[in-house]
Amino acid sequence: MRRSGWLVGLLFGGLALAGTFGQFQETGVAMGKNGWLFHVAEYGAYQNETLSDMTEKINLIGAASAMFKQKGIQLVVALVPAKLHVYESELPSEFPLTDTMRSRYARALEALRSQGVNAVDLLTPLVNGKKAKEESQYPVYQRLDHHFSSRGALIAAKAVADVVRKSVNMNDLPKASFKLRAMPPETYQESSLLRRLPAAEQAKFKPEVFIPYELERLSGGKAGLLGGNDAKVVLVGSSASKGGRQWPFEYGLPFDLSTNVINAAQVGRGPWLPMEDYLRDPSYQTSAPKVVIWQLWEAFLLDVDQSALPQDWALTLGGLIQDGCKDAALKPVAGGGYQEFVLGASSNPTNTLVVDLASPKLEKLRFEVIGATSRKTMTSRLGLIGKNYRLKIPLALDGDIPQRVRLYAEGKALKVTAANNCALPAAAAKLLEPNPGTKSLTARTERLELKGFADIETNGVRWALGQETSVGFWRSSTKPVQLNLDVFNPIEGQEITVFLNNQPLEVWSGLHAGENQKHQLTLTPIRGRNILALRVKSFNGAGSDFAKDDVRPLSVMFNQFDLGF
Repeated sequence: MRRSGWLVGLLFGGLALAGTFGQFQETGVAMGKNGWLFHVAEYGAYQNETLSDMTEKINLIGAASAMFKQKGIQLVVALVPAKLHVYESELPSEFPLTDTMRSRYARALEALRSQGVNAVDLLTPLVNGKKAKEESQYPVYQRLDHHFSSRGALIAAKAVADVVRKSVNMNDLPKASFKLRAMPPETYQESSLLRRLPAAEQAKFKPEVFIPYELERLSGGKAGLLGGNDAKVVLVGSSASKGGRQWPFEYGLPFDLSTNVINAAQVGRGPWLPMEDYLRDPSYQTSAPKVVIWQLWEAFLLDVDQSALPQDWALTLGGLIQDGCKDAALKPVAGGGYQEFVLGASSNPTNTLVVDLASPKLEKLRFEVIGATSRKTMTSRLGLIGKNYRLKIPLALDGDIPQRVRLYAEGKALKVTAANNCALPAAAAKLLEPNPGTKSLTARTERLELKGFADIETNGVRWALGQETSVGFWRSSTKPVQLNLDVFNPIEGQEITVFLNNQPLEVWSGLHAGENQKHQLTLTPIRGRNILALRVKSFNGAGSDFAKDDVRPLSVMFNQFDLGF
């Protein structure tokens, strides 16, 4: 979409799927056959799904596995298959599986295992579970929800437990015994997919019946039903691991393994943030487990709701998993109400400052990472962990090199017992920087943090949104990066300023409506995280209303936006 027809493309480019898959996307529910419902997330990008869509997340899981192994921890990935694989025959006729989707689960397992990840095949036992006589009344997945049923959850738990037993010395796990009781059948009170439909549609579906389960500990352990201070197995995951009596995956694991399991799963936060929270918890820092079971829904490997990787997550993950480091210890210097660590101008932005603290009364600690031109302030809560705490401070700054870190105890006593400037493990560091070559931002990209971009349109263009559009990227050196832009401007009198790390590079002013601008720039990055930004004078709804019927704050359109690394 160049000059001619740009407005037509604007009005209709985003509506190409309306009336078909687009309607499915609006509700998030596909009406299958025989009273079955399916989640839009299972379809991913549907016909636009590519074989490489899962690559970056699988690489991250592989890096996590490698770093855990260095600490003597076995990571077991419980990859829960999308329901559409198990019940493909019930899919709506208008939305059949593509070949890429049909092979997705097997490819994910193969890719994980090729990186040394202990990934459990849950699809095979769930498909086999369909052959049991109970299937007609109690399917392995819920008809009206995207989760497995209570029966499917226990099948999955047994498959995971079987892999754990083969992966670790079970004598290293404290013994505990449990009783798992089936209770009288009940009706699901809420179903994730059914509730998205209009009330009139919901009334057309029959309620689902399931067998609830309860878990009783008979012996072993000192505290809590699902864990205790002697537990050496940790479960991290999403809602499938927090289903209790209706999806008793979390009950089946301790029952089948005969050991306590700490459940660190969280509902509604995807797969990455619960893992991050667990790694920040003192229970990991002070008493590392033998096994971490990481339950991930297959759809989370795609670009769907709750699946987005947090910014620079490889950096966060590496900094949290690592504990010891070989760098020289740092000594704090007292200042005006703070203790300061001097890192030096050559400090690596990917490093983590690991500080051991002793403070019996301190509930929270404020700290700052300070560079030459910027600073970042964060707070860590310490109130639940007693006298000793290991604080891990990521040193990354946007467009700047970290030089100092300050700890503010807000008048409370604070003793630093040890501090080290720790390098990021190689397994994580290699996932920060873009691979060499040209990256087109009018196509799906990896290892670039994009803000202020609209979705890619079907004809391969992309709009900028609001006053600023930016790209964050990591570099391990100051080797130049090439920028190639082909920008279409629909607003009379537009002005565009290009910044790198808050420093203006070029200003293009007095642009006419309908004008194309082509530019080639050589960028000199810093070592660390860089921010390339384009700021405009006007956009739709602020200084211009060139697209009155579009609620998006459109400014300029990119026919080309390439970065050469």
